[in-house]
Amino acid sequence: MTHAAYKAKLVQEKLKNTIYSICTLGDAVFLGMDGILFKYDATSTDVLAPKEVLKSMKGKVTQLIPFPGLHLIAAMSENLVQLVSVSPKLETKRDIKMSGCSAMAAKKYRGKYYIAIGTKQKKLTVLEYREDTQNFTIGAEIQVPIAPRVMAWNGNGVFIGYKKEYTFVNVTNSRFSELPNFSQCITSMPVTSEVLLIDKVGIAYNADTEPSRGIGIQWQTPPHTLGYSYPYVLGLSDRTIEVRAFPPLDKRDAVRDIACRDVMCDHPKLISIPNFVDMDAASRLKNHLRCNSISDDPEPTPQPLVYVTTEGNGIYVLEPIPFKDQIATLVENNRTDDYESALMLCNLLSPKDVTEKQMQHVHAMHAFNLFKQKMFPKAMTHFFLANIDPRVVIKMLGMLPTYVSQNWKLPVEYEKCLQEARVVALAEVQEKFKAVAQLRKWLKQSRQIAISSQADPLKLDMSDNGMLRASVDTAFLHCLLLTAEDDVETFLGTPNRCVLDDCERILRQESKWSNIVALYRSKGKDRAALDLLTGKTRSYNSVPDAIAYIKQLNGNDPTHKSLIMEYSTWVLRNTNYKEALEMFYSENSLPPITVLSHVKSTLPHDLEAHAAYTAKVLADPVLKLLPDCRMNTMHESLIGTYVQLLKQHEEAKRGKEAGDVGKALQRFLKSSDMYNVQTMKKLFDTPQFYKEMAIVHAKLEEHEEALRVLAFGLGNIKDCVTYCDEESLVLTPGQAAPQQPLKGKDQRYELHFMLFQLLLEPPSDNIEPKVEDALVLLKMHADKINCLKAIKMLPPHTKLHSISDWISKVLREASVQSRERKIYKNLCKSEHHQVSVQLVHKQRVKCTIQQNTVCAVCKTKIGNSVTAYYPNKVIVHKICATKQGGSLNVCPVTKRVFSPLDEFCE
Repeated sequence: MTHAAYKAKLVQEKLKNTIYSICTLGDAVFLGMDGILFKYDATSTDVLAPKEVLKSMKGKVTQLIPFPGLHLIAAMSENLVQLVSVSPKLETKRDIKMSGCSAMAAKKYRGKYYIAIGTKQKKLTVLEYREDTQNFTIGAEIQVPIAPRVMAWNGNGVFIGYKKEYTFVNVTNSRFSELPNFSQCITSMPVTSEVLLIDKVGIAYNADTEPSRGIGIQWQTPPHTLGYSYPYVLGLSDRTIEVRAFPPLDKRDAVRDIACRDVMCDHPKLISIPNFVDMDAASRLKNHLRCNSISDDPEPTPQPLVYVTTEGNGIYVLEPIPFKDQIATLVENNRTDDYESALMLCNLLSPKDVTEKQMQHVHAMHAFNLFKQKMFPKAMTHFFLANIDPRVVIKMLGMLPTYVSQNWKLPVEYEKCLQEARVVALAEVQEKFKAVAQLRKWLKQSRQIAISSQADPLKLDMSDNGMLRASVDTAFLHCLLLTAEDDVETFLGTPNRCVLDDCERILRQESKWSNIVALYRSKGKDRAALDLLTGKTRSYNSVPDAIAYIKQLNGNDPTHKSLIMEYSTWVLRNTNYKEALEMFYSENSLPPITVLSHVKSTLPHDLEAHAAYTAKVLADPVLKLLPDCRMNTMHESLIGTYVQLLKQHEEAKRGKEAGDVGKALQRFLKSSDMYNVQTMKKLFDTPQFYKEMAIVHAKLEEHEEALRVLAFGLGNIKDCVTYCDEESLVLTPGQAAPQQPLKGKDQRYELHFMLFQLLLEPPSDNIEPKVEDALVLLKMHADKINCLKAIKMLPPHTKLHSISDWISKVLREASVQSRERKIYKNLCKSEHHQVSVQLVHKQRVKCTIQQNTVCAVCKTKIGNSVTAYYPNKVIVHKICATKQGGSLNVCPVTKRVFSPLDEFCE
């Protein structure tokens, strides 16, 4: 089914004289007959009223071309082209005399008028209108192979038809281009910058004489006459007038040619569309078509009347049907092809001919029609182009939130379409899946468009914009569940306006518990999320998810603080402490003192949990600097926990565990400086904690007491030596030895000797000296113990062979040191001698300054001024040598650089 672009009406019965040409200008119709140019009044579309004989002509008037801006008509007879004024105020123009005129064509370009005339003498003459003479003057004359029969302008050239041959002539350089054979039928299409030629189909050519389109116009009957009135091409055949819409080149990929309903007419012969190309008007129209905004001019583009003569000398007027009526007719047909044609027609029109709202309505109706045919991708594309309220499509798929359904009214114009499309398209589950997949893509685009709202996202927004956003996001979540489950978590993790009740119902139906938790989180429903994760509302529970959820809560928020305290109790009791404590390791968690107290109250007997959390907090550089963390209390609490845990393991005879805890306790005692040492001294005053007691003594710089505990309490010489190695200080070169007797920190310079002395002179008479251990210490650390002091302290009965190795080692080291000192002394003497020789050499240099000696820089006498004398024998004032930031070891004349030893100043 097609639509009508024109309606025909007979306005003049059969005339007595034969009509050879016809054109229109203003409100008049001009007929070219044998010997006369007749003017008819076309004010009324019902009938043509004869007005006057405008001009008597010589011979048959075979072609008429109007010039609207000049108010004249060019009338061509066999030997003459007469310029006839149609305004009574203007004089009749002069004639253009040419023998054997056969065809002519005219154009307007950049405000200038041109006319091309072909003659039987095989000549093409181009004339230009001159304002000063008010007449056409010859601009170019070009010889052609055959007498032209039809012509049409295109750009700077003219398409010329002979019998069946066609050529294109560029009038600026007289170059010819050959074209295939066509019938004698041609028309210019200035809006598209093309010329349409007729064979069995209509083929468009550009100014480069190449086919400009992949397809041509299909005709039912090849026409014998063509006319172009944008956007239609009219072809006159024997019985009818065929009408085709021909799109511009920049729209040809988006639209196809539209076949309109034929206009019935009895043997049409001539058409009033002139062979005149207004290229300026065409350029303005093309620019207007490219404009996306609505024109400032509220009036639509005028559609000119077209007059057609018949073989019987009757005259029909083709009255154009308004574009909006044509589009409405196509939409009413409710067929896919007609919707496509309506949209194509909209694309061919300027914004003032078809409003944006009208085009969107066509897109919407076409989308509903496509949806009924289950062509979902195309349907969603047109819904998007229609800028239709997304709630219409969401409702069609049954995804509209409940509160929106109750408070939003569907537009009346879509009610029937929506019901029909929904019944047809959703009859099968598989079809619904396809529709939802396309809806998801469209809603994703809709979400990216700024559907902004300033309302609180945690509350229902009853404004229209709020309901729109809620509908889009809720439906988008539903679509993701059906077509892209992996993207649900990501979507819920971003700001959204999903309606909680509807989304919760949808997710529960699919048992998407983790997604429900994410939904609760996005809506600020933390308690509901934790109830679900801990199994209070359903049999579902997830300890890892509960830990992750609690970890992201803000402990500085009073509401969150109560939730953390409440639900972390369940986590601590339902999993091992290592996993459970992770929920407290974050910057926004509760203060460490609070957490520790909470862990102790929840797990009073789990000392490992207490110790693990405290150690983690104190080791973390971020957590331990929290303002609410009382560091001394935390440090002492960890030490106390370690002590209790150590006793617990020893009572249970868990040696390995006890050893690990003991090592952890010792490491912490060494690294920490934030506990009360005196308190710890009392705590460790038992044989069970000798190593710990030694560490405490070390903190107090009581090294002798520490060594006494290790040597005689613990009885482990190896620990004593390790202690000395770790705590001892070494004198740096040039550092004076500490004063005797050694106290406090100074003891650390002779810890190994202190241990040696302690082993030979026990603190109590009841303790036997450990001579063997002392001798081993001497042998291992001979370089750290004063030899003379050690010999004096050895018992008199000490056998020489037991200390021979130590004495040999000491003597070797002393010999090496003595030799090194001698070498160093000799090197110093040698260096001193070299420097002395250089000094004597430099001092031998003599410089004699006489009264007439002048400075090499300022050229004045030296006199008694301070002088600089350089090795290259340049003498200058010292002030001249250092002028402008210069250096004394750079010659100011030659710029040679001397080393400091070369420098000589006096």
